[in-house]
Amino acid sequence: MHGPLLLLLLVAAALVSAAVAVRRGSWTVCEYVAHFAPDTLDVRPANAMGLPPIRVIAVRASSFATLVTFELSLPSSLDTTPLCPPPSALLHPPAFTPSPLSLHPLSLRQRPSLVSASSAPVAANNSVKFKHRSPLPLQQGVQHAHDALALSGAAIKVAIIDTGVYYLHPALGAGFGPGFKISFGSDLVGDAFGTNSNYTPIPDNDPFDNCSADSHGTHVAGIIAANTFSIPSDVASLDQTDFVPTFDFVGVAPNVSLGMFRVFGCNGSTQSDVIAHAIYLACEQGAQVINLSIGGGPAFSDDDGVQANGSSESEQEVDALAATLVSRGGCFVMASAGNDGAAGPFVTGNPGNALGAISVASFDGSSAPYSTILFNGTAFPYALAHSNSSFADGQILDIVINDPNAESSDTLDDGCSTGKSATILRPGQSLLLRWGNASICGSAKRCAFAFRSGASACILYGNNEDMAAIAGAPEIPGIFISRSAGLALLASSRPLQLEITFQQALFPIPTADTLSVFSSAGLDPMLALKPDLGGIGGSVYSTLSPYAAEQLGFHEGYGVMSGTSMAAPFVAGVAALVLEARRGLNITFPILRALLQNGALPREVFERKGLLMNAAYQGAGMVDAVAAATARAVVLPSSFALNDTADLAAGLSFTIFNLEEGVGVYRVGVVAAATAFPFLAGDDYVQDQVNVAMNDSLPATVAFSLFSGGPSWVPELQVTVGPYQSVKVYLTVTPPASSVSPIYSGYLTVVASSTNATIHVPYAGLAVPSYAALPVWSRRSPSLMRRILAPFLLNQTHTRVAVDFASTGIYPTASLVPMQAYQTVNSTAGLYVLALAAQTSRNASIRIYGYDVDMARAGFNGSSALLSLHDLAFASGSSGMGLPASWMPMPRTTFSASQGVGGATVYLWRGFAWNDGFEGGEIRVPEGVYGVEFQAAKAFGGHDVVSSELFRVVY
Repeated sequence: MHGPLLLLLLVAAALVSAAVAVRRGSWTVCEYVAHFAPDTLDVRPANAMGLPPIRVIAVRASSFATLVTFELSLPSSLDTTPLCPPPSALLHPPAFTPSPLSLHPLSLRQRPSLVSASSAPVAANNSVKFKHRSPLPLQQGVQHAHDALALSGAAIKVAIIDTGVYYLHPALGAGFGPGFKISFGSDLVGDAFGTNSNYTPIPDNDPFDNCSADSHGTHVAGIIAANTFSIPSDVASLDQTDFVPTFDFVGVAPNVSLGMFRVFGCNGSTQSDVIAHAIYLACEQGAQVINLSIGGGPAFSDDDGVQANGSSESEQEVDALAATLVSRGGCFVMASAGNDGAAGPFVTGNPGNALGAISVASFDGSSAPYSTILFNGTAFPYALAHSNSSFADGQILDIVINDPNAESSDTLDDGCSTGKSATILRPGQSLLLRWGNASICGSAKRCAFAFRSGASACILYGNNEDMAAIAGAPEIPGIFISRSAGLALLASSRPLQLEITFQQALFPIPTADTLSVFSSAGLDPMLALKPDLGGIGGSVYSTLSPYAAEQLGFHEGYGVMSGTSMAAPFVAGVAALVLEARRGLNITFPILRALLQNGALPREVFERKGLLMNAAYQGAGMVDAVAAATARAVVLPSSFALNDTADLAAGLSFTIFNLEEGVGVYRVGVVAAATAFPFLAGDDYVQDQVNVAMNDSLPATVAFSLFSGGPSWVPELQVTVGPYQSVKVYLTVTPPASSVSPIYSGYLTVVASSTNATIHVPYAGLAVPSYAALPVWSRRSPSLMRRILAPFLLNQTHTRVAVDFASTGIYPTASLVPMQAYQTVNSTAGLYVLALAAQTSRNASIRIYGYDVDMARAGFNGSSALLSLHDLAFASGSSGMGLPASWMPMPRTTFSASQGVGGATVYLWRGFAWNDGFEGGEIRVPEGVYGVEFQAAKAFGGHDVVSSELFRVVY
């Protein structure tokens, strides 16, 4: 069976389904998107025999495609809720006349999530005494591109698809339309779209946003094109927000013609058809670069759609398909890789994984403005809690340490208990807590702990060098202080007092020029090399709307935010500079990607001098504006995905194109990068990043030749290329041998003898004999059991597990003692199901098979059915309907859920199952003997199957 899934399943585990069933009274409504050729005008529902009535919701036409969003209504009752059929069922017979090119489920797209935010706190008055207006430095060749190359993005059109923009901001031109900096775009949805499940768009031609709480689109717009230097110091305040910046800055491409296509309302999510249409409209209106700071979660780049003619080209989610299609028309999509770095590798998602998109990782900037606290005369940065930021300028905080040993013992749950601090606090004292693993408990719970303990303020200090954004608790004010400030407090023998100030200062970032810890890592599920490259996304100062500034507790219309959402517009701005520099040339998507990747600078692992970060994490490295704009040679292809050892890409070669009038002489070589170890010995579950080792062991062996068959292969060679000519270089790669399936990587280097300019071409592969041999369903994970599942089951069921490792299967009790052959179980109480997705699968299911039972008499269509599951985290005492164990695709899970990756969990099976077509709703299986089978498609073909022992069901 091909194409997107049959239905939504197990939302709590963040396993994304392809089609969502929405209950409306006595009907279940299923929503899809049909993709037609652009000139298709007369589209009619076919109303074919066997198909329920079709209602067209929206027709969105562009010069690239006609998108028809439609719904099916299936009758339901209080006892029976039918679920949505797969798109393949709507092609044969066809749902429309004419038949669409492809059908896709209508998918939700979550609102972009920022990793951190900070700026100046709200002052008691509108004082600007600290407005020293220091200029912020531009990085990665951007300043040189502006000054020496006179590049600014002039005459280049860049479109942003986001939450809208506060275009009245003076740094963004203070207007909208022809003649303004933000000159084109529209609102595709309206303010209320996405709120309270309202997905009825009310579009207009005005992409204005002064209602979103984080001003995401406005911040993105500022990174690309803001300019504060022209703002006078006496500029009038708007909505009581100060638009005189403490620090002046310009965007990466300040003279581009900027467009905004608003696809999110004031709150909530959007949908894939809206994003796809926005991509088409942006390109139709002349955008050469499109920024999509949207996405996340592991996904196949060629998945989730079904095409009528069987071609795989557009078997994508409809917005990922749009990114691929417009790239062929000269519109280049830059998309954020995602903020799931904590989950470890294999988590980049769509639309960045699309074949025609550039997936952007995040690197930390060199410095950022932060408000300051003073301790013993030394200034440290801090960030306000969003829930309560009611500090006064000059306020003195008396500090009490909750756990003096939290640092030395690397405590990650300081303040996560439901009780009070063991330390006695006097009235007016503030409690210092060590920040740890947010998935254990966040700032709200920790600051609530401080409030219960009698603290007047909650102070969290970092367990690493990142400045986190915190919510805190509404009862007491809270701040997050830097790790260095926390360590200074711990080391002091004097009374601990902090002074809060509202003065901002520019602080160096200790992790500057290294990969941001939140940046999602590849490889993608097909072992393609994603992300493609990176930009500055950690601690970026940019524009905010007045509403967002107020919501965030800021006094200025500016703030520091972090995320791959910030890195993508940095790269989009650089792409605009490159297109400006190459104006008049026929720049195709492969060439633009090559210019950006060839000139990028691979970065080192933090605090590991000389060890380049694995290419599956950073792609080609940090984009460099000057190198990309002035390159005198191009290497294609600009990256290599080497697959696994069994499927190692054969016949490898690259071509050096000399763009100069003179002869080019190049030295070809290779430099190894860090090897990443996603698996522990004896453990088949992908580790989260804190447990992924990075070292210089097990590099691949790479050799070159000017002839496809050799006869000799050398580690280095010299290549001479005539003016405007090209030469092909052949290479062989011998992967390292390992029993723990590491990701090896490195960079081919092409160094021009005349300038010493170095082109880097990343490569990466998985050192496993056969990727297809790796299990999709985890069979043995001691780490997952010890860290997550055993504590979870103890908390939920008060039962201690009796085994040392987690393994996919069905278990009679919460102790997870394996099922014995023909064991009798009472399924009314519930059996425990571990569906541990160690890899992302195109489709997966859990089926129950009857052996001495006439399942048809109970209402089943055959002798097997899909298990109906409840997530134990939400199912205690619940008697509601479960959801069918069917995923398409099934993203891999991780130890603790992050923005786009679900956490491993435990499910309950209470004796019910679903037919494949979902006829009859949820049906209880009759008493008798059964077996359960876990099935999952493997990325390179074949299936992974886990079968249970046979057992007898009684009630």
